[in-house]
Amino acid sequence: MKRFAILLLAVLALSLTACSSRDPKPSSSSEGSSSSSSSSQEEGEGSSSSSEPEEEEPEEEPIATAQDFIAKFKTGDGFETVTFAPTMFSMPIEASGYYSEDSTLSMSIYEYASAQEVADQKAAISSTGYSIKTVDGTTTQVEWVAPPHFFAGEKYIVLYCGSSADVLSFLEELLGPQFAGAEV
Repeated sequence: MKRFAILLLAVLALSLTACSSRDPKPSSSSEGSSSSSSSSQEEGEGSSSSSEPEEEEPEEEPIATAQDFIAKFKTGDGFETVTFAPTMFSMPIEASGYYSEDSTLSMSIYEYASAQEVADQKAAISSTGYSIKTVDGTTTQVEWVAPPHFFAGEKYIVLYCGSSADVLSFLEELLGPQFAGAEV
């Protein structure tokens, strides 16, 4: 009798699982709605946390390095084929990093060893992005190929020269608002 009860519970659980997996599709049925809402209530913490991680994903998985940024940038719609090559920048910012090999996207990623180095470099860039204090303490005026937009990650700075609303929007989504550069 005990085995029969366990078997009956197992069959009941499987049939409930099968029914609940079909319920979300027909949303007009009141039974589907109540089981859907009860599963939402049961999974309430899971549901809200499943929507929250999408919003909090950058906090949980920060884009800490230049290579992390490149990987995330390439997930953007239309940016999958953009390639970046390693380089050593000398003027006006001395750093190693990456530049976009795509002729339609002028982007440089300056890589640093620490967040403090990023903070120091951010302080050296004027709010408009057209002048930068160099390592020797002089200020260099820069004529970029297009309006500059500076964004910062944990250990890197991204410079995008251009005015594409799609690129600027995606950079803001990934890194937050620009810290220097032309008006958006």
